[in-house]
This record gives sequence, structure tokens and C-alpha cells, in this order.
Amino acid sequence: MAVAMQYATATEKLNLLGRLIDNDSVYNGVVDKLLALVRSRFVRELDYVNREIVSFEQRYGKNSLAFIREFDNGSYDDADSFEWCALLDLRRKLDDKIKALG
Repeated sequence: MAVAMQYATATEKLNLLGRLIDNDSVYNGVVDKLLALVRSRFVRELDYVNREIVSFEQRYGKNSLAFIREFDNGSYDDADSFEWCALLDLRRKLDDKIKALG
């Protein structure tokens, strides 16, 4: 079993843990701390992404909403534009994760 767990995905491991500990208050406290740690990591990543986005906005003299409208219309096809677009997508995903964690 230990060897199999070594190759299990995080989701598989968490599902097993959930089945094993059920409503044990000690383990629930540990899980709460883990979720808080994960949330704080996402917040740090979001802070970094936001700083990068602001850098693009300042460099190009426009906000991200104006940029994405122009990007969607095919006005940009350079590496910076694709990076800016990817950062905006990452920001949305991180926001969703942080909201899910409360």
C-alpha cells in the first residue's frame, strides 16, 4: 500500500484521507491549517501576478480591460501580449481558487 500511495495523485491521497479520518476534530484542525497554507500561497501568487499585470498596464499605457478587448479583436500578436493575456487568465483562476477557500 505504501508504494501505491507514493504514486497516487494528491486528489487520490486527499480522498483516502477523507475516508480515513471522517469527522475527527484533531485531523480537521490539521486540514484547516493546510487549507489556510494553500490559500496564503495562492494569495502570494496573486500578488505577484497583479504586480506583473500593473507593469504591463504602465508599459503600454492602458488598463487590462482595454488591452483584452483589443487582443480579442486581433490587434496584438507579440510575445508580451500573449504573456499579458496569460497573466490575466491566471489572475482569474487564482481569484476563483481563493474564493473557493473562503
